[in-house]
Amino acid sequence: MKNIFATLFLVMLCASAATAQFAFEGGLNMSNLTLKEKGKDIATDYKYVSNFGITLGMPIDEAQHLYFEPGLYFKMGGCKITGKPEGEMRISSIDLPLALIYKTKDKCSARFMVGLGLNISYNMSGTYTMETTDKFQGFYKELKIGSNTRNDLTKRGAGLDISVGYKFKRHLYLRGHYVYGLSNIDAYGDKNNKIIPSSLMLNIGYSLARCSRYKGTYRVYEDKLPNHWRGMSKGMYSRKIKFPWSRM
Repeated sequence: MKNIFATLFLVMLCASAATAQFAFEGGLNMSNLTLKEKGKDIATDYKYVSNFGITLGMPIDEAQHLYFEPGLYFKMGGCKITGKPEGEMRISSIDLPLALIYKTKDKCSARFMVGLGLNISYNMSGTYTMETTDKFQGFYKELKIGSNTRNDLTKRGAGLDISVGYKFKRHLYLRGHYVYGLSNIDAYGDKNNKIIPSSLMLNIGYSLARCSRYKGTYRVYEDKLPNHWRGMSKGMYSRKIKFPWSRM
């Protein structure tokens, strides 16, 4: 947990030195695990769970097409075990994606976005359940998390985060993430024992970025109505920005 807060502090510190764009994001997480036990592959299927979090987009270039975007997500993960006997594994984690995002067009327009980055996960809790059959006694187990072989899961994992999305003209956007697991989070992990997570997330997001731009000496806010009274001249009654040089 100390590492999580230290990372979050560094993110906020970076945001203070840049034009940061906060956003909230959440939706469906189609999670799966690659499981191998004692050299035997275990058949699994997607588990439909949820995810939600915040992101912080920091523009790198002046035109605001390329962004560095860290985030903080709470994710439910795991998989269904489809062999005989059937069961499931659940893993809850806090994820810190660190991605480069490219967005088309200008900030105040509808725009497509693609991203690529590293996803660091901190495992918080987990359970492992198997159903009882005629030949098998089922069980329920809470998974222990730690850095040695007395535990079931490692504290941390890593993956590759690939994202594609579309932002509407104002605040809403849609985005899909595919996180491909790069590390084995089995505390006993070797070539014969594996737990490698992956997930496909389909999210809806809301950006808090205020879209504004200048047209001459007038400021036009894309998310507000025109700033003039009904029936009166816009040119006469629009609010004019008073720059020091405008009085020369």
